[in-house]
Amino acid sequence: MRPGRIVALVFGALMTLLAFGLVAAGGALTWAHTTQRDAEGYINSPTCLLESDGYALASGAVDIASSAADWFPEDLLDVRFTAGRADSEGVFVGIGPSAEVAAYLEGVAYDEVTHLGRRADIDYRAHEGGAPSGAPADQGFWVVSSAGPGTQSLTWDAAKGSWTVVVMNATATPGVAVDFEAGARSSVLLPVGLGLLIGGLVIGALAALLIAWAVRKKPVPAEAAAEPGAGEAAPPPAPVREGAYPAALDNVGNRRLFEYRRALEPKGMYLASFGQPEHRWLGPVWFLARMAAVSPFVSQKMATFVSQPRRADLLALKELVEAGSLRPVVDRAYPLAQVPEAFRHLEQWHARGKVVITV
Repeated sequence: MRPGRIVALVFGALMTLLAFGLVAAGGALTWAHTTQRDAEGYINSPTCLLESDGYALASGAVDIASSAADWFPEDLLDVRFTAGRADSEGVFVGIGPSAEVAAYLEGVAYDEVTHLGRRADIDYRAHEGGAPSGAPADQGFWVVSSAGPGTQSLTWDAAKGSWTVVVMNATATPGVAVDFEAGARSSVLLPVGLGLLIGGLVIGALAALLIAWAVRKKPVPAEAAAEPGAGEAAPPPAPVREGAYPAALDNVGNRRLFEYRRALEPKGMYLASFGQPEHRWLGPVWFLARMAAVSPFVSQKMATFVSQPRRADLLALKELVEAGSLRPVVDRAYPLAQVPEAFRHLEQWHARGKVVITV
C-alpha cells in the first residue's frame, strides 16, 4: 500500500471515530428531547431526599460564564427546582449570588451538598455554626425564590454569574428534610442534537469513501495482464456469469473479492485457501482480514481452509483424472530451461491455472 493510501486509511479511521461520537451524542440529545421531557418541556432528575440537622441545605457555587469575557446567550437554559415536605412546615427554596449567599450563611450551621446522585447517593460537607440572622424570605438578594407550606417550585432563566441554590425551612428553624428535584429546559436541545447527528453521518460517509479508496485494489491494465515472451499460453478462460455459481473454491487468488461475490448466487459460498498478497507489509493476511470483516454483512458465506493431503484423497483424485472426470486447468507450459520465467509469471499473479514445467 502506498503512503498516500496509508494516510487516507488513518484519516478515515480517525474520522470514523469522530463520526461515531457525533452520532452517539446527537442521538442521545434527540432521544432525550423526544422521550424524556415532561409536559412543560423539562428533563428532570430523580427525586432525592435531602436532609440536614442544621438550618439550611446549599449547593456549591455554580459558575455560568462568570468571567466578563465569557459568552452566554440569553434564554438558552431554563432551570426548575422543586422541594417539598411531608408535614405542614413551610419550605423555602431560592437562588442567589454566591457571594451574598455565603455572607448570609456565614456562621450558620448548614450542610453543603457536594454530590447529588440517586436517592441514597448523596454527599454532604457540614458547616458548623448557629442560627441565621433572619428568615430567608426576608433577604433581598435572591434573584428568584419560593416559600410556603407543602411543595414549592421555582423556575429561573439561567444567567451569567456565580450562583448558589439554598433550601431551608421557611421559618429558619433547624432540621431540614425535603424531597428535591431539579429540571432543565432548552430550546436548542433538538437543533443541536439533529446538527450533531447529521454532521456525524456526513463525516461517516466521507470516512467510508476514504477507507474504500485506501483499501481498493488497483486494477491491472489489460496489456500488463498478458505475459509476453516465453511460455505457451492457454486459451482464455470462459467469461464469468453473474450470480450463476453456488460455490467458488479459490486456490489461485488472481481476482478481487467483489468479483467472486458477483459470480456467486445470493446464498453462495466462497472458500479461499490463500490470501492475495495485496498489502505491502501484511501480505495475504490483509485480504483474509477484509474477507472476515465483510462476511457477517452479506448473504453469501465466506471462509478459509487449510488442506491436509491424505493418501486416500490423492488416489481418489488420480482415478478421477484418469477417467477424464477431473481435468486440471493449465495456464502455461515452460521448458526446463525457462524455469526463471515461469517463476516470474507466478510471482506477478498472472497465472489463471497451473504452470507446468516440461522435461
